[in-house]
Amino acid sequence: LLNVPPDRRGLISDADSTALIVFKKLRNESFNDNLLKQASTYYEFSPKDITFRSMEPAGAFGANLQNFTVELPQSSKVNCIILREAIHLGQSVRKFRIMLFDKTKMVNEIFGTTVGRKRILTFPATTITSFKVYLDDAKGSDNISGVAAYLIDEKLVEK
Repeated sequence: LLNVPPDRRGLISDADSTALIVFKKLRNESFNDNLLKQASTYYEFSPKDITFRSMEPAGAFGANLQNFTVELPQSSKVNCIILREAIHLGQSVRKFRIMLFDKTKMVNEIFGTTVGRKRILTFPATTITSFKVYLDDAKGSDNISGVAAYLIDEKLVEK
């Protein structure tokens, strides 16, 4: 929701139009490089290789994810994680948490409720080597169908 109403003429103001164009450029630059392109994941913490290439629709990874770990190929600075639910099967995630790790040390924990079509989670930039996603309250087994991680412009990080 961008909250950009039309003016009394029924048009978007020049100032708002310019701001939206700048925002689109900032958004495109920030979400251009998914840090998980070469990552590995493990279903329910037992080995199963999956490469995260993009936030594709459900089924792109061969199966949907429940509890899982994502290991980055190298230590990376991250401030945004995106989760996508297999929404065509219904919304089922009610509560989740993401634990961020630098090697074996937990450096941050993020809590969330619903995921839906796409949940964008922002947090202070943190150097990590892996993260674990726990679906603490989800009905059914068709849950997370996509995940991505980015280092986005700090202007886009929710304060």
